[in-house]
Amino acid sequence: NDWQSALAPLYLKLYHKNEELFKNARTVFTIHNMAYQGLFNKGAMQLIDIPENLFIPSELEFYSKLSFMKAGILYSDAITTVSEGYRNEVLTPEFGCGLDGLLKTRDKNFYGIINGVDYAVWNPAIDKFIAKTYTPENMQGKIECKKDLLKEFDMKCNAQRPLIGMITRLAEQKGIDLVGNALKDMIKLGADFVLLGFGDEKYNNLFKGLAKKYKGHVGVKIAFDNALSHKIEAGCDMFLIPSRYEPCGLNQMYSLKYATVPIVRAV
Repeated sequence: NDWQSALAPLYLKLYHKNEELFKNARTVFTIHNMAYQGLFNKGAMQLIDIPENLFIPSELEFYSKLSFMKAGILYSDAITTVSEGYRNEVLTPEFGCGLDGLLKTRDKNFYGIINGVDYAVWNPAIDKFIAKTYTPENMQGKIECKKDLLKEFDMKCNAQRPLIGMITRLAEQKGIDLVGNALKDMIKLGADFVLLGFGDEKYNNLFKGLAKKYKGHVGVKIAFDNALSHKIEAGCDMFLIPSRYEPCGLNQMYSLKYATVPIVRAV
């Protein structure tokens, strides 16, 4: 999984391929986000026992850096990523982060397998964190969840105003600046908005400021809060995911389960 473990297939083939324990071993390397590749200076090779003759463009060198992700891609028997859509996207220059050409050479062993959701945890019929459970056959509990959620943000519940939620890392990748720019218009159109997340300080401060400016219509909590995440999925009418790129987030799948319409960028 990702660059942190990407050297395992390389070590297996360099040092252990003839050992009885590993003679039938096969490796699968899973990429969750192409943007995080594990790049280090060439000097690291000696520290981690990798021959320096592998520091060439056809092997582990990537623009004068040692790339852990290249090791995973080159030496694993199969490669997966978190959706069929993302698999196809990273084969293009726009989303491949410089490794699209290399991935094309492994095309026959590269698979997209959709992320999974644990419905024993994320399920409005049994969710222990929400104010009232509900099912597709009986949705009344969702109204109570909305009231409960708005109390968390010190906002009044207005049945006529749809509530849009976000749970996100506050980073440019997530399209968070687009939301900041559009928030005034969203409120004018008659929606309220709640956000749970943390990240870049400039965005932390931006949304704290917007919560003050639009008090009563915008609620913001700069934190990680698992219980509140469940309350947002259950209590919102819509869920916003404006990511510039997104391998395959889980929140759109949670939202579908909780009858909270996901509004997403087509990535």
